[in-house]
Amino acid sequence: MTDFHETHVPPAAQAPAPRPLPAAPLAAAFGIYGPICLAMGIFYTFCFYKNPHSVTWPLFSAVGYLVLCRLFKELGLTIKKDSWFLMGTSFLVSLSMCLTGSAFLHSCGRLALFLLLAVFLIHQLYEDRTWQVGTWILAIFRYCGSLICLLPVPFLHASAFSKSGKASGSKNLLLVFAGVCASIPLTILVIWLLGSADAVFSSLVSRLFQDFFRLGTLISIGTSSLFAAVVFYSILCTRFAPPKHEKGTCRRSGNPLAAVSFLGTIVLFYGTFCIIQIYYLFLHQGSLPESMTYAQYAHQGFYQLVFVIFINLALVLGFLKYIRPTMLLRLTLAFISGCTVIMTASAAYRMVLYVACYHLTLLRLLVLWFLAMVTVLMAGIFRLIFKDSFPLFRYGILVVSVFYVVLAFARPDAVIARYNLTHANVSHSDLYYLQSLSTDAAPALLKYLPAEESCFEPWGGREQYLRSFLNHQPEQTFALSLRRYNFSSARANRLFALALTKIPD
Repeated sequence: MTDFHETHVPPAAQAPAPRPLPAAPLAAAFGIYGPICLAMGIFYTFCFYKNPHSVTWPLFSAVGYLVLCRLFKELGLTIKKDSWFLMGTSFLVSLSMCLTGSAFLHSCGRLALFLLLAVFLIHQLYEDRTWQVGTWILAIFRYCGSLICLLPVPFLHASAFSKSGKASGSKNLLLVFAGVCASIPLTILVIWLLGSADAVFSSLVSRLFQDFFRLGTLISIGTSSLFAAVVFYSILCTRFAPPKHEKGTCRRSGNPLAAVSFLGTIVLFYGTFCIIQIYYLFLHQGSLPESMTYAQYAHQGFYQLVFVIFINLALVLGFLKYIRPTMLLRLTLAFISGCTVIMTASAAYRMVLYVACYHLTLLRLLVLWFLAMVTVLMAGIFRLIFKDSFPLFRYGILVVSVFYVVLAFARPDAVIARYNLTHANVSHSDLYYLQSLSTDAAPALLKYLPAEESCFEPWGGREQYLRSFLNHQPEQTFALSLRRYNFSSARANRLFALALTKIPD
């Protein structure tokens, strides 16, 4: 019998649709890309755990870029032709890391590798042919911020993958883990028996347990591997979730007449200053103030000149971006750029004169290197003044990359030691400074050190001086193994072993 008084039941509320995961196409293939990224994380830890400057740098650079290119191709991203230059430069920079013992070059190399990787990834994601310097700098900051925001995504993808029913292989992994755990008691017994039977095997196992099988060490290795894997996976995520980027608009609406008027007074004094540099400094004409030598005159205004060079670069680039171009403005900016080149030459010549009197140091060598690089960069700025579409950032990347690679392979400490020992009378202060250099200076020290024992009185003799040089090196310098091999340290180890019979502990 039908009940005509049925209570009306409202339809169940429809469940809200789940929010799509970021980089959803990558989440669907997590079973493929997740293990690859985890393997790269483990490889990263193998290369760099307590191993800051060895042959693993070029190894990781080559493998990392090859894997990244392969995965990008599988994700539908074509590797651009210009990217091969960035990858090749990264490999050269990473190769220089294991050829030098300089802590300064190691720090600069890490920064250079990070920036080259950022430029490579941004270049792959965007059409950047018309970008200028400001646009590139903003894009790098945005990409780094986006990468940080994507760090939780690998965990979201892993969680979704485990709930999707596709993770049937996880049961096998659990079985493998259970089997390994069950074998631990028997493994310990076998290791104890084999160690009792062979002293070499016992020593090897003892070192292994002391260096590796510690709770703190295992936690550090696990954390490092996981973090590297997450970063690598997040980089892949930017293929589908790139940071938003608005194409920079060229707001060149400033009045060129006002700009030229603003620059007029500066141009007048720049011209006068450059004439003085040519007449007094380069040609050595005219007379200096009393009791002032050319070395003192050269050193007097060096840092001020470097600061003015930065001001000029900012002026030229700023006016090119915001002021409506006219031929008069272009000629004015070209004149300022020409004055900048003369100022750069003046600063470099001042430093050369100063080095001739007070010898070479790392800072003075870097200053000369930087001024040479600025001079070459100015050629690109000259071109940009008369051609608005000139890719100044790409030109800058090319110039800076070439200059840095030359600096890294030249090994500044070796240059400094060789110059100071062959171009000047070596004093006690020079010897004290040479002691602070890295193992790159070892060949020059052993070849060019003075033969007179009187030069080494503060150390008690030449041999004691060399031993003191070794004692100034980091503890891990001579702890070489296949994974930690550094060519500069190995060369110093071999040379000092010949000179001193053995390397002190």
